[in-house]
Amino acid sequence: MPSAEIPWCVPYQRNPFFTGRETLLNHLHTILSRQRNATLTRSCALSGPGGIGKTQVALEYAYRYAQDYTAMLWVGAEEQETLISSFISIATCLQLPASQQSDQNKVVAAMKNWLDTHCDWLLVLDNVEDLEMLKEFLPTANRGTLLLTTRRYTVGTLALSIEVPQMSLEESVHFLLGRARRINPHAPFNAQLDHRPDVATAHLLAEAMGGLPLALDQAGSYIEETQCSLEDFLHLFQDSPLQMLRERNVYADHPFSVERTIHLSLEKVRPGSPGAIDVLTICSFLAPDAIPERLLTEGFSCLGPTSQTVLTTPRKFNAALKELLTYSLIRRHGQTKTLTIHRLVQTTLKAGLEESVRQRWAMHVFEMVNQAFPTDQTSMEVWPWCEQLLPHALFLIRQSDEETCAPATRYALLTKTASYLAQREQYAKAETLYQQALLLLEQTPEALDVDVATLLNDIADIKRKQGNYAEAEMHYQRASELYQQMPPSDSVQATRPLCGLACLLTEFGRYEEAEQLFRRILHEREQALGSEHIDLALPLEMFATLCFRAEKYSESRELAQRSLRLQEQVVGPDHPCLSTVLCTLALSSCAQGRLNSQETQALLLRAIALQEKAQGVETAELAALLNNLAAAYIATGRYSEAETLLQRALHIQEHTCGTETFRFAFFLDTLAMLYFKMGKYSEAETSYLRVLQLFEQLSDATHPAMRYPLTGLANLYVRQGKYQEAHELLQRIASLSEQNNKTEATVVLSPLPAIDTKTLNLFGFTWSE
Repeated sequence: MPSAEIPWCVPYQRNPFFTGRETLLNHLHTILSRQRNATLTRSCALSGPGGIGKTQVALEYAYRYAQDYTAMLWVGAEEQETLISSFISIATCLQLPASQQSDQNKVVAAMKNWLDTHCDWLLVLDNVEDLEMLKEFLPTANRGTLLLTTRRYTVGTLALSIEVPQMSLEESVHFLLGRARRINPHAPFNAQLDHRPDVATAHLLAEAMGGLPLALDQAGSYIEETQCSLEDFLHLFQDSPLQMLRERNVYADHPFSVERTIHLSLEKVRPGSPGAIDVLTICSFLAPDAIPERLLTEGFSCLGPTSQTVLTTPRKFNAALKELLTYSLIRRHGQTKTLTIHRLVQTTLKAGLEESVRQRWAMHVFEMVNQAFPTDQTSMEVWPWCEQLLPHALFLIRQSDEETCAPATRYALLTKTASYLAQREQYAKAETLYQQALLLLEQTPEALDVDVATLLNDIADIKRKQGNYAEAEMHYQRASELYQQMPPSDSVQATRPLCGLACLLTEFGRYEEAEQLFRRILHEREQALGSEHIDLALPLEMFATLCFRAEKYSESRELAQRSLRLQEQVVGPDHPCLSTVLCTLALSSCAQGRLNSQETQALLLRAIALQEKAQGVETAELAALLNNLAAAYIATGRYSEAETLLQRALHIQEHTCGTETFRFAFFLDTLAMLYFKMGKYSEAETSYLRVLQLFEQLSDATHPAMRYPLTGLANLYVRQGKYQEAHELLQRIASLSEQNNKTEATVVLSPLPAIDTKTLNLFGFTWSE
């Protein structure tokens, strides 16, 4: 608090609703204190867009640290007239003789002299616009501290710039509820949130305001004055954002509304750089964060000549960005070459456009993103670029309608984005986009059956991987029927749904039917493409998996080797798509005795390394590999490492494809086997029973792979002396073996049951397309 012993020339009361900003205030105090104790320029500039709270931070700093200074002085620095007026006020406050002079220049000179001859004062220069004009008013000696607030991104050598960030979500909610007088702004925040029904709405409203203190203050003031609920205000803002951004209490400290504050910055930019406004307008139709500069500079073909000139000329592009940065309308991140724009700047700029102009810009930007998004995403090299474009594609898809984008363009971006998401195993999001694309096609009279069939197959693949087997089969069947009605021009496309159906048959343990279907697919593709075409690689890989499941290890190994050879010819030896076939090759070779345990583990580790290096995220395919490596570790007694791998695999599977799948059942079976080996019988029994429950839930209880958890559980019951329960399980195993044409049950019953490496690997094996 200010002391009566020091001159206090600050024209504002302390803000009773000031919230948060502790990190910023401590950082500012540390820097200014360090500068005072060294021969450094004693000045900092708080920079940021209008409404970010620069003045309020400076004001709070002045009140909080007044005792550190010999005088606390404040001037309005936006114009020469306000500077002169402020200097006269301070001269009067300091009781300088010159304050009575009619010549304003003499008063300013007297004030500069006072600053040069006194030390350890703090002078706040609020709302600096013109740096050259400001220099005329600054002291020549370095005896006190300057604290500037400015929209300018940089202030050169005049001061050290400190960017004032948006409020965090917690700070925003705290400030909003305090300003609306729903909580005590000075009491501990978290303690006041218990049992508040409007906290969730406050979070949504804070997110909509984008952490902008002026907007939060405006919203809180409106809620206080009208006594409406937070939910009512949120609906009003969603329905009429520009109108709500114009609302401002006439008694508010800040002179302008959010809308007017943003327009003042836009008006500064427009006269000198129309190209800068074009850049800002493009950014206003994209997601607000991490806008790739490359998208703007390479996606100009669908824009007008003025925009093209700015975007294709580096010097003009930088000049445009410089104008926007000067008034903090955007942020530029040089290291990532991306831009950020505040959500409310987007809202204000778009709302100020005529409807026809807004629609034209929306169509241009949608087309920019669609053209930039790669059509062929099989190459890993394009994934980083897809990842950069993804938030903007999703944002445009959510925001667009038939008036702002042509159906063909919307369909193209929907399918490209969905395809990328599916490859990165974000299945729920991918399915949503595929369903939107399918609905769009079904509403388009001229839509081709081949496009509908392709979408149905893509949706079926996702449903199968997520364990929605019945719906997957229905979509595969519909796609296959459509292909059969078309001329036999593309055997690869026509057999895609057959591949999916064969995989489903494999999942359900109907191995003979799956084998017949795979042989048909390979025959048709070889007839059309020859025996060395890359489009044979995937069905060969799937067939190899089936043969391993059916314990046809020799054929599985031959098919895997052939698929691996075809894929390596196209993608090389280090592509992550090789991981599944490498896994199948390792397990089938081990089962034949062609590889020992160490060699098998080495091959599995290679497959895992390919996945981890390329994907950068934890995928379902990686989970399958971890499970198989865990099974191999169990075979060699590396139980602790196996448990770590299995826990990781189960976690990944749960968060990518869910727990109601055959794959999750296989992982649990491996875990149950590990617990049995470790003597954790209670955990083993729980896991085995859960595996059996999943098999019975997902199939008709005749799945061939059920004999593995049944065998494991029978072995466990023998170990525990529960012979009656073990006998009942043996009967189930025998019955299951007869139904699946097995001549004998694969079960080991002895006081010390042992499970050989072949069975271990079979327990742990999972596959994925």
